[in-house]
Amino acid sequence: MTRKLHPGLSIDVLDAHYQVGRATAARWLAGAREALREFTRAELVAKLGLTESQYASLARLIQGRLDVSVASLLRE
Repeated sequence: MTRKLHPGLSIDVLDAHYQVGRATAARWLAGAREALREFTRAELVAKLGLTESQYASLARLIQGRLDVSVASLLRE
């Protein structure tokens, strides 16, 4: 399903848009966030040659400073 949504949408908008329950939309968002975190970790570790400890330190430095749009994930 490829529907374009706008950044900053709430779970209530997502559940209505995809005609699913609120809990399902919340699980989708949580899953998307976790997948993004894991992908980012794997890429940084591989491309920068970081150890897990170095990555953990870097992640703590930037945590809370990234604003990732879930809508951009849903476009694909």
